[in-house]
Amino acid sequence: MESTKKRQRQIRRPKSLTEIPTAQIREEIINGELALGEMLSESGMAGSLGISKTPVREALVRLESEGLVTIVPQKGTFVFTVTGKELADMCTVRSALETTALKVSYQHTRSELAAGLLSIIAQMTSALASKDIATYLKLDTQYHRELFEHSDNSYLLGAYRIIDAKMAALRTRLGSDPVHVEKSYRQHVEIAEAIGKSRLQVALKVLGGHISQHSGSYWEELAGKIG
Repeated sequence: MESTKKRQRQIRRPKSLTEIPTAQIREEIINGELALGEMLSESGMAGSLGISKTPVREALVRLESEGLVTIVPQKGTFVFTVTGKELADMCTVRSALETTALKVSYQHTRSELAAGLLSIIAQMTSALASKDIATYLKLDTQYHRELFEHSDNSYLLGAYRIIDAKMAALRTRLGSDPVHVEKSYRQHVEIAEAIGKSRLQVALKVLGGHISQHSGSYWEELAGKIG
């Protein structure tokens, strides 16, 4: 009984003053409300949230560890930017992590993984039907996290979290292109169906093309935009 009450107290614990601006700024960066390279005002954000600058400053330090902002001494804090080289490097790391997570999850819980991915695809289908691209992009991020959630490997999941938020923010920047969204959706379906049919190599091949920067890939367009 006592342990149950303790869990309830933990669940009801309100967000700290630092968690509030952290979540708010993270969401604005990922959703594209804050532009890449945009300078962030501690006083402005503190004023809009009705809090002091201290928790905002602490939030920015947290977001820097996630790669979402860059703090430049004597100059200020800026939303992250990436060069074409950096994007290529991120895709290389992402490919290594996601293909490993797919293999591990496939070996441990293939049926559950396929079911989880297909459930997300059903929600993606509804979002696209209603032209709700913002929801679709959130589901896109959730889809890739699903590979790690079924891996039962905290180190894999921890490694992916280093680039997860930044990739979500970059994904948003391509969200207005219907060609890329349609291609992304098809590939998500192909991966999930291949896993469901026990065709691991097919799933890995589609995933590799989905992530890589080869000619015509999903990320090549963004690389061209950012240089």
